[in-house]
Amino acid sequence: MHSYTAGGGGTAYYLTAGGFLPMLNVFKTPSNNDPVNGWIQTSASAPQATINYVRYDGGGSLSTNYHSYSKVIGPTANITIDTSRYGNLNQIPNLKVGFFVTDYDKDDSADWYVDDFTGKSDDWSTGNGTNNGEGTSNDIYNRRNQSGQIAVGNGVSVGLKYHGVWNKAVTSGEVRVKAATKARETEKTIKTSAADYLFLPMKITTTDKDTLRSAVLKATSLNANNYTTATWDNYLRELRSAAQSLGDPTASAAATTNLNLRLTELQTTVTFNANGGTVNGASSTSYNVTVGEKSTLSVDLSKYTPVRDGYVFRGWSTSSSATSGETGTVTANLKPTYYAIWEKIYYVTYDNLIDFRKWNTTSASNATISNVGDGGFTLTSKDGVGEGTSASPFFPVEPGKQYKIDIDFEGDGWDVYIFFCNANGGWVDFADGPTNRYSSNGSTGIPADNAIFTAPDKSEVVKAQIRVDANGSSNAVTFKNIRVYEVGTVADGNVSYHLSNEILLNEKFVNLPTPTREHYDFLGWYTEDGSLVDSNTTK
Repeated sequence: MHSYTAGGGGTAYYLTAGGFLPMLNVFKTPSNNDPVNGWIQTSASAPQATINYVRYDGGGSLSTNYHSYSKVIGPTANITIDTSRYGNLNQIPNLKVGFFVTDYDKDDSADWYVDDFTGKSDDWSTGNGTNNGEGTSNDIYNRRNQSGQIAVGNGVSVGLKYHGVWNKAVTSGEVRVKAATKARETEKTIKTSAADYLFLPMKITTTDKDTLRSAVLKATSLNANNYTTATWDNYLRELRSAAQSLGDPTASAAATTNLNLRLTELQTTVTFNANGGTVNGASSTSYNVTVGEKSTLSVDLSKYTPVRDGYVFRGWSTSSSATSGETGTVTANLKPTYYAIWEKIYYVTYDNLIDFRKWNTTSASNATISNVGDGGFTLTSKDGVGEGTSASPFFPVEPGKQYKIDIDFEGDGWDVYIFFCNANGGWVDFADGPTNRYSSNGSTGIPADNAIFTAPDKSEVVKAQIRVDANGSSNAVTFKNIRVYEVGTVADGNVSYHLSNEILLNEKFVNLPTPTREHYDFLGWYTEDGSLVDSNTTK
């Protein structure tokens, strides 16, 4: 029994014939007619048994039968049973019923039984031979071998008569066991018999801890590492309390309100690692979000955009070595860390430098062209005027688009003309003529190194050529570094071009891509100082 309380009071008697009693603490050897130190424990610190004793002899002569009956009501045992675990008393570990016979002195026969006596009266006054538990000579025979009886037996040997399970459904309230034995001595002048009856009451309190158990078992699927320390500690305190109630057999089903509340308050941490850059001005940032018992959470990555010089942000990933990532709302496991994924920016210079080695030197009129190289040439006029053109090659243009020309020069008295042409090289006229003219001292007044012009918005316009003049007798002007750009696509001759950082292997450039641009030949990758980049070039 998990706990017990004393039954009703009563007077203890020394039993002269085959007495048996409930096991209360430690058995003591009885002294002669000693009601205090005998088999019955009567100390104030121990539960008391209620003893009733009856003796009658049918007239008192030696030839008549001598009968002695005793009834013992043991102390009430209290037990709390979790019906979500046990539905029958025989399922409860170490819960046994039975009785022990201490003496059959001078008796030569005996019978006994153990019976479920729940709901029956233990009153002695109902007469001879009934089944209510009265101490009569016939009861032992009337009750033995009845249906549902726990155990039966016979024999005069002392000791433990029955110690076994009780096959009885768990119900709330008092249940009781009746154990009975009848001994007889038939060889003496006085015929004697003794019937002893033991009633063991047990009060059952039922509780259903299924809800509590489910709440506690949730903890087996949770990992403290997934949550913030404060919220996990709060949950753990309530979990310990609930687990103690679950494991305490005498405790009723504790409320799970606080435990479930702490469970729903569990928080996890989301961390953003800028992975070499900065996010919100720091190398990493984090925030806490309440997730309760959920095993995943929704994360809005769009709120966090890191920056890093020389790199393009390609999204967030839970792997620091990923090559692509996410930027929207994603589903994540608890306590995730997101790493910024970067793509290295490399810059391609579209120089657009006209190769003067291909300048049509034979097209010069009234002038001579000298010092021709890939960087420029010198034009010297004859008879007051000299001309040189970029007749071969032309440079491509599109109708209606704006272009910018940059040119460096040494000398004075020069003009620059742009002629727009069709596919055959024929000039396409403006309303006022076929050219745009830019001069250092001419009527336009536009410096040639800052000149922007628009191609005629005519479908036949596909290309253009440049003509430069050196004005004045024997005037020599050096033109060099002539470039033409499409306005809005090139800044200072440079355009950014994104390349994956996968082209770096062991800090060397490998698998360099080949970019394309209409009307242009790709000559290779170069560093800022003009050195060609190849597979032997280190980062």
